[in-house]
Parts: sequence; structure tokens; C-alpha cells
Amino acid sequence: MGFIPPLSVEEVEAALGSRYLGFSPVFSGGQAQVFRSRSLTGRSVAVKIYYPEQLQERTEREVKALLDLSGPTLVRLDAHGMCTLRGQQCVFVATDFIDGVSVQTRLANRSPFSVTDVLRGCLKSPSEERACEA
Repeated sequence: MGFIPPLSVEEVEAALGSRYLGFSPVFSGGQAQVFRSRSLTGRSVAVKIYYPEQLQERTEREVKALLDLSGPTLVRLDAHGMCTLRGQQCVFVATDFIDGVSVQTRLANRSPFSVTDVLRGCLKSPSEERACEA
């Protein structure tokens, strides 16, 4: 269901402002809201805040995958944990922020993917292939 109305920057700053600086909304979807921010070390991060009704098991699987996998085509996990928003416990996951146009936007605009785009998105390192097979 999500937060209605969507979370404000002020609410997110109150919940996570001790860990991250300068939030700006990026996306709001069926499972979470995503904000762009900066870590205290200056890295640009995507902070995904899952809606309270999302199963913690699902978010734990995402965190485990981020911890188990590494490679040049994958984002790095910055942090994860719980935060309180509107009196409810929510899981957050922070990863590297990748600047650019989303796949959803490219598809909506019918922007074609080049062979290079597809190969760059599909090629994996041997460790990534093993992890995906598991």
C-alpha cells in the first residue's frame, strides 16, 4: 500500500539524518520509496525505505544477496537497518546511487537498448554467475 501521502524529505531526515545528509526523492513504488542522499563519508547513496507491510524476510534476502555478491556491475551495500516513520518500524537499505535514466523510463519512452547496453547489463563475473545459479 505504501505511505499516503508519500514520505516527505523532512520525515526521512528526522529518521535517518544522523546517518545520511541531504535527501531528495527519486522513486516511489509498490514496495518502497527511494531517496538520493550522501553518506557521512561523502558517497552518493540510494536509500530505499520499505513500507511497513513489506515482509522483513524479503528485505533480509536482498541484504544477504548484496553482502554475498560483489563485482563491477553491482551496487555496493552501504548500510541497512530499521527506522521509525509515522510511528511504524520500517526497513531501510542503502546502496551506491547509480545516476542515469531508469529502465522503466527508457521502456516508457521506447528508447532502444544498444547491443553494448544489453551486453553491459548481462555480462557477469564468474562469482556473480555462481551466486545467480545458487
